[in-house]
Amino acid sequence: MTVFQRSVLPLIVLSTVMSLAACAALVAPEQPPVIPIVIPDIKTVAGKWEGVVIREPFQRDWAELTIYEDGRFEYVSHRNYLGIAKGGGVLKLTDGKLTSETERGQATYILVARSGRHVLMVDALSKQGLRYTAELTRVE
Repeated sequence: MTVFQRSVLPLIVLSTVMSLAACAALVAPEQPPVIPIVIPDIKTVAGKWEGVVIREPFQRDWAELTIYEDGRFEYVSHRNYLGIAKGGGVLKLTDGKLTSETERGQATYILVARSGRHVLMVDALSKQGLRYTAELTRVE
């Protein structure tokens, strides 16, 4: 082994170890377990909900969802750097879950309990093939 190799090898090893440690620190903390809740009727989830919407792979926006007792819904998404997106439609209740289909795409809404709070988990797919997920909490 040359003098150069002996002096560079420890730096490469140290750099690799530090990189792995930094990556481990970036791992998101584990979320508390969720308990699915069957939605017996739309009135159970009627009201205002809000939270972060994530569009894969990287976009995060703040969203507000209002669900009316008759099944209609409206949403407002405050899209970073792109302005506000608004929309709405009608929810359908099937097998304890809500679904919606609009001209922009389709979504499934599941109610869960996490850490003693109700969370409305949304999984949506746009007509362009973009996937959106959200975890919304009820506005008190």
